[in-house]
Amino acid sequence: MTPTGQKSRSFPSARALATALALVCFAVWWPVRQHEFLNYDDNLYVTENDTVVRGLTWEGFVEAFDRHHAHNWHPLTILSHMADVGFFGLNPGAHHLVNVALHAASAALLLLLLDGATGSPRRSLAVAALFALHPLRVESVAWIAERKDALCVLFWLLTLLAYAGYARRPSRLRMAGVGIVFALGLMTKPMIVTLPCALLLLDFWPLQRISLPPSPGGAADWAVFRRTLAELAREKIPLFVLAGGLAAATFLIQQGGDIVQGGKGLPLSARLGNALVAWCAYVWKSVWPSGLAVYHPHPGGWPLGVVAGAGLVLVAASWAVVRGARSRPWLFTGWFWYLGTLVPVIGLIQVGGQAMAWRYTYIPSIGLTVVAVWGAAGISRNWPRRDALLTATLTLALLACVVGTRRELRHWRDSVSLFARAWELTGDVDVAALNLGAALHERGRLEEAFVVYAEALQKEPDNPRVRDNLGLTLAAAGRPREALAQFEAALRVAPGDPDILNNLGNLLAGQGRAREAVEAFNQALKARPDDPETHNNLGLALDVLGDTDAAVAAFEAALRLRPDYPFALQNLGLTLAASGRLTEAIASYRAALKLKPDFPQAETALGLALAETGDHRQAIEHFRAALRLEPGFAAAEDGLARSSAELAGQAP
Repeated sequence: MTPTGQKSRSFPSARALATALALVCFAVWWPVRQHEFLNYDDNLYVTENDTVVRGLTWEGFVEAFDRHHAHNWHPLTILSHMADVGFFGLNPGAHHLVNVALHAASAALLLLLLDGATGSPRRSLAVAALFALHPLRVESVAWIAERKDALCVLFWLLTLLAYAGYARRPSRLRMAGVGIVFALGLMTKPMIVTLPCALLLLDFWPLQRISLPPSPGGAADWAVFRRTLAELAREKIPLFVLAGGLAAATFLIQQGGDIVQGGKGLPLSARLGNALVAWCAYVWKSVWPSGLAVYHPHPGGWPLGVVAGAGLVLVAASWAVVRGARSRPWLFTGWFWYLGTLVPVIGLIQVGGQAMAWRYTYIPSIGLTVVAVWGAAGISRNWPRRDALLTATLTLALLACVVGTRRELRHWRDSVSLFARAWELTGDVDVAALNLGAALHERGRLEEAFVVYAEALQKEPDNPRVRDNLGLTLAAAGRPREALAQFEAALRVAPGDPDILNNLGNLLAGQGRAREAVEAFNQALKARPDDPETHNNLGLALDVLGDTDAAVAAFEAALRLRPDYPFALQNLGLTLAASGRLTEAIASYRAALKLKPDFPQAETALGLALAETGDHRQAIEHFRAALRLEPGFAAAEDGLARSSAELAGQAP
């Protein structure tokens, strides 16, 4: 390998290498074009997100900045999903390939950044290629909901490139450019908040804007070092302010969403112990990436010996890195980059129930890979046939990465494959078994879902979520009595649970037991009064009972909580139309169709209401629109025939 600062004349240009690496990325990740949406977060971000499924609209643009989504404020991420829907609709393969394009661009930018900062194209290519093709990247690239990861890394690297330009020729304008790109990155994922600290590491190496005093150094040397460090930190104050503001806002949002388990969840000792183990586990999985599941449940606490061992390893490694900082500055930057960029997601503030997640290594892995590549070059400095050995080693490592990545991609092709793998590896009930059962249910593989739920109940007989899901599957299988028994058993364990009560209400309503359904929905609303879906379901049950005013009030309550709820608008329209309030009903149907243009039921209901007013020409247009969306839709065909006959009878 060429030493830092010297470029081989025979080696291709950095731009050519970056282009080639991006193409290799596409070749390796190409299978994702056949992958599906997952039932784990893809619904929250795309398929069931009313803001996103409308595509790019002005209202959606405002909502992306005005609201938080999935317990985070990341408007650029939401806008990117909206753009995908606008261009590709709900074609999951296209959404996946956008993730691949972003990942390929990040790999190319990483190569350009390192080559420009170190002058070592071979090492830069090695780092970027290992980063691009490693199996630990699968979770970030092959998961549509992790678009925020792909965008975050892209803006992270764009910010570093802007900062490298500033470091070469400092000016207020260039630093303003750094701040603008960083601000955009903050709108993609909160993990980017550690970037200002990473810039200080880059100041040490490879930008060499600061260096340690000679050993032994005098008081004057250390005074200069401290003064320089203070100046470098001071120039980044605006970046620290931006990062601190987003970190505080994210904490408040997540705490409000009841997913932060701080003092009221896992004790500090358990969180700290898991953090130490996770820091070590991520290093090991970077070397040997096997047994990867989408979700690894938090153990609640590791044995003291395991925690102590992990802590000793981290302390010893960090001490050795600090000791060698003068002679091996790349080791200092790479190691503390790895440790520091993991801090927001290491679990000291526990968000969710996972012990660790491989997507969290996306940015930190860059530091580890720098350590590995520059370390290999340093260790082999005096070896005979050094370049050939390093090239062969890198080639084998990249081939292993490609094989491992392709193997992992097979597990991500759909929800059944993904959670069957997680269930096999972890035996976790709350995420793996429940999502696997739900995915099997959705595909109509009900008997297989029953097997999963039976196995889950053997592990956790009193788990109310399993019994709730089992009840839904039994209802779908036409076994309402057994479904009712499961919902009742779930409520004995979790009385007042709004999700279970809502599902129970739907079952009762489907059996014609509307009064009992109303009671179940009202109990659910006592526990969670701000749930628009339950208000909508209550309105349907009240409408069956003939309590029109109460039904209208329930639908309106749903719409106050969620103005962009097309099903509540349609149901409100049906209730208004049944009571003779056709003008209001027509307005409600039109509002539903504005939110959801592919809504054949609303098109048909609007056609029927217009026909009732005598406007058969417009009614026919809507019946035809409904039939284009759902050919053979009986109600639309019947309405079309009646309105056509009416028009024919009116002809002179």
